[in-house]
Amino acid sequence: MTARVETAQGDTGRYAPGPAGKPRLFGHFPRTWPFHYGCLPGVVSTGDESVLPGPEGEVIDWIDAVICGGEFQAGQRAECRLVGIALRADGDHKLLSVAVDAAELSTVRTPDDLPRSICGTVADWFAQQGIGYEFAGPDRAWAILEESI
Repeated sequence: MTARVETAQGDTGRYAPGPAGKPRLFGHFPRTWPFHYGCLPGVVSTGDESVLPGPEGEVIDWIDAVICGGEFQAGQRAECRLVGIALRADGDHKLLSVAVDAAELSTVRTPDDLPRSICGTVADWFAQQGIGYEFAGPDRAWAILEESI
């Protein structure tokens, strides 16, 4: 799948597509992101209360994706392999993926396969938001995607 990176790992800004496709800052987080974070353009989220401003100011609500591994900047496209989903109690589910060019993650196929250092970081990030969640595998993730298309 192809995701668009909204926030690069280690950044605090969140970027949306701007005019001529250049990313524009639309928000800051109080802490740095421990992984790349983005969305699947064109796939509407079924439960997200937050929205993304589009290049012409329109409201876009695309499904969010955690992207593990790889080197990306905000605004870039990331070729990813879907490995699961964080099912949040509020319905704002997050896809879990790994960059296809991340050699260290080449054997990852499910959330259980993610190295503890990554999976723990993803779990901690969601836990700090105070919203209940559970991880599910790629079959459940694809089912959610099919509902959203």
